[in-house]
Amino acid sequence: MQVFIGGSEFSLLGCSSGGLKQRKCVLWRGPPAEAEAVLAECGRFHRLGAVSKRMARVGQLFSGVFPTRVELSAGADVEVIGDVEVGEYNFTDGCGSVGARLARRLFDGIDPAPTMPVPAERDYVPCVFQIRQEKRS
Repeated sequence: MQVFIGGSEFSLLGCSSGGLKQRKCVLWRGPPAEAEAVLAECGRFHRLGAVSKRMARVGQLFSGVFPTRVELSAGADVEVIGDVEVGEYNFTDGCGSVGARLARRLFDGIDPAPTMPVPAERDYVPCVFQIRQEKRS
């Protein structure tokens, strides 16, 4: 998708599912080929056949997060679970488990943006977290 605003060309990068509900999207200033190149830096979205699946995966790039200040020590007890591979495809669904103490630390360490309220009742611990780990070389 392209739009022209003030003589400049903008191309659709994507939007989150919440963005769709709020009629918001992220545009790239430039032609569609540049927008596709930007997305290619973030993942292999071109391999996803269905438009709905592609939009859902790209949308994760633009969804909101609650940053946390929790860091695991170098000696932390972490078990790496292998990927599911079928032919040329590699499936990693991000499912795993976390102990009760670390879950409490994660929840207590949430540092929400002013526009992203955290429940006032902090006497419970969520049973589900979505963790986006910073990729380090």
